[in-house]
Amino acid sequence: MAFWSETSSSPLRNYRFKVLGLLKDVWLVKSATMPSFEVAKGEFQVLNHKHKVAGVLSWQDITITTVAQGDTLKQINDLMKASGHALASPIVPDSKGIINSFKGTLQNKIIINLLDKDGKSTSGFEIRDWFISNVTFSTLDYSDDELFNIEISIAYEYAMVI
Repeated sequence: MAFWSETSSSPLRNYRFKVLGLLKDVWLVKSATMPSFEVAKGEFQVLNHKHKVAGVLSWQDITITTVAQGDTLKQINDLMKASGHALASPIVPDSKGIINSFKGTLQNKIIINLLDKDGKSTSGFEIRDWFISNVTFSTLDYSDDELFNIEISIAYEYAMVI
């Protein structure tokens, strides 16, 4: 019998999630891609037979889209400073826009929780040893009344299922 005919079943939904550890206001996160990985494969041939072997696992970047409010830009800039990259301030003479002194990955963790129908965490991922690899801001347009979004790409060492 299929799960949708059972009254007690409640499958996970795409709109029931929570992202912790990136911004202080959790509700500003509009969307998030879940961690994914790829395992490289190698092939070698012995006489008339090809053997395939699993290679190195590599985690793909995640993207978190957030709505800007108040100090959201400052929070993102603070995260960039913590990892050694920061948007330069007008006080720094002859700056080219970005100050770069890479300090490594950020030690705080990002948690993406999947929520059940009652809003309780059921499972998810914990993102470890991460840094911001790309930030894209919305296009400003007088004819558009959408919210100002910030798309943040995050590279990381590994993720754990929680």
